[in-house]
Amino acid sequence: MIQITTVQGDVLVEDAKKGYTEMAQSGMTLDTMGNYLIATTQTSRADIMANGQLIKLGPSSFLRIRGDRTWWEKHTESLTAGNVKLFLGRIWARLARDHPDLGPGGGGGIRG
Repeated sequence: MIQITTVQGDVLVEDAKKGYTEMAQSGMTLDTMGNYLIATTQTSRADIMANGQLIKLGPSSFLRIRGDRTWWEKHTESLTAGNVKLFLGRIWARLARDHPDLGPGGGGGIRG
């Protein structure tokens, strides 16, 4: 089970599998089969229960959840003028560059 237990400020949730983005709310439950990016802004934070662990996501951080894999760290992006897609797109691009197996598509494959 994935549950966002506490939200303070603007916390964004994007499910790459289903193709939707929404603002997180305290008590929100996410499908364990989802492919999620959860991101905080410079002034927000969230507590998330995922795969049996409590993750405290501080300001300017993101959490990537896919199946039983989680990964989180800080980011340097800022949400300006409500441009949510640009904000999240930059984080997805970083994931694809730094950790290709954690990007929105989810996996490698054979190229050639």
